[in-house]
Amino acid sequence: MRTTNRILSIVLALVLLVGGLVLAIEAGTAVNQAPGLVPRDRWYAWARDLRLDSTQFLTISAVVAAVGLILLVLQLHRWPPDRVQTDNDAGTPIWISRASVERRVDAAAERVGVRHARCTVRGRPARWRLRLRGVAGSGQSDAVLQAVRAELSRLCAPPDTDVRLALRMPSRGAR
Repeated sequence: MRTTNRILSIVLALVLLVGGLVLAIEAGTAVNQAPGLVPRDRWYAWARDLRLDSTQFLTISAVVAAVGLILLVLQLHRWPPDRVQTDNDAGTPIWISRASVERRVDAAAERVGVRHARCTVRGRPARWRLRLRGVAGSGQSDAVLQAVRAELSRLCAPPDTDVRLALRMPSRGAR
């Protein structure tokens, strides 16, 4: 979302810059009674003849409303944090990349026998949780949880970090 915000900010800045330049040129030409860049007479006549129940007006309004609603939903959506915070009890908290936490937990789970380990970190940066998915035997969940907790301890994660395991049994052909 950060990239989208940056692109939209650049587009908005360019539109405002061009609009400001056109307005300045129009103001200069209006003083000299010369024709400007914008056909003001045609635009004024079009806007004056436009009715609120016309299909042109309704189409433009619907497109603007849809774009606004899409942007609002994207802004309100809870995206995973880029960084997560370590435990405050050890002093000043340290910020760790979410992706590096996910990679380290994946590696710790794979060391104890989980295949296709995939960890996801969600929540707020100061209070986060993780979910580990993968393929493992039925009796491995305790060993996997212990390995994940040990890795989180090495990362100085808060001790009350919620860890959820979603381990599937291996298929019959893969045993």
